[in-house]
Amino acid sequence: MARTRLSVTTVMVLVVGTVLVFLLVPVLGYRVYSEYMQLSDKAANQAEAALDMLESVHVNSMLERRDTDDLDPAINVLNGTMGSSPRLPDVMAVSVSGS
Repeated sequence: MARTRLSVTTVMVLVVGTVLVFLLVPVLGYRVYSEYMQLSDKAANQAEAALDMLESVHVNSMLERRDTDDLDPAINVLNGTMGSSPRLPDVMAVSVSGS
């Protein structure tokens, strides 16, 4: 059987290509991981901001209410706010019992 030898150019291209692949795979993995972490951090910060805003609305509504009746306008505003979000369960409503 006759063995064909690869030319020096072909060997060089294969070696350089293999080295580049081995160098770029970890870099690509690091980039994907870094982007994922940035996206996760941004989503967590936005979620915290939304919860802080909802907490602020709740506190201010409770401070502005006139009485502890469930028909108070402040309670209705909170229930309307929670009802306008399609992602919240229907069972979430504010109820204040008088003591």
